[in-house]
Amino acid sequence: MAFNPIPAWNVIVFEKTNEAHMIASKHLPEYLFTAYMNNPFPLSNARYYHKQTDTQSIYYLSPEASVISADLLNMYGAMLLLDEPDVAGFDEHFI
Repeated sequence: MAFNPIPAWNVIVFEKTNEAHMIASKHLPEYLFTAYMNNPFPLSNARYYHKQTDTQSIYYLSPEASVISADLLNMYGAMLLLDEPDVAGFDEHFI
């Protein structure tokens, strides 16, 4: 079943114990930027938040960033959030 993005917060979590996850985590910002640049609709305020913990690499995508590419969110197993996450302690990146 394909992931259909709606304007809402999404989270993608990569486990550091999984080498494939860590490789994917390093490429996510590049793929997100490429999808943004190829998006035919102008998007403002698209951003993501990133934090590394001892066991995980966590990305929160703003609603504006979440609608950039359904394929990208589906490929990385993004999870839809019902509420805005607490991003205190995360690095903010504008796309």
